[in-house]
Amino acid sequence: MSSLITNTNPIIDNGSVTPEKPYRSRVPFEKRKKEAARIRLKYPARIPVIASTEHSGSSSSSQLLPPLKREKFLVPETYTIGQLLMAIRKEITLSAETAVFMFVSDKHTMMPNSARLKDVYAESHNDDGFLYVTCCGENTFGF
Repeated sequence: MSSLITNTNPIIDNGSVTPEKPYRSRVPFEKRKKEAARIRLKYPARIPVIASTEHSGSSSSSQLLPPLKREKFLVPETYTIGQLLMAIRKEITLSAETAVFMFVSDKHTMMPNSARLKDVYAESHNDDGFLYVTCCGENTFGF
């Protein structure tokens, strides 16, 4: 996995494409738990994050975000929610008027952009050891 670390981006990924089914639906709990424990042991200063976009069609605004190219991120624990949001935003092509909002865990909690991932992880990580985030889009200019 160390070959996936780049000098310009401190976020590590597995290079996978986000499939139609959510990660939790595809991978059994025990396998996810072992993977998260292995990652935390190998990279203790990084947070394992599973990101997705809300594109179920439940509202017209959710259609603004396409699926992510990758779903797994290893993010430095010193990053803030805002920095993670910017890294995820770089993964999708969006117009300037599209705002992206990030919700954490199943609670659909919106954390402040200044919140440190280390603190968010401690408070909101799943029992399997991953921090799950969902990104939603909204047209900020009403177009």
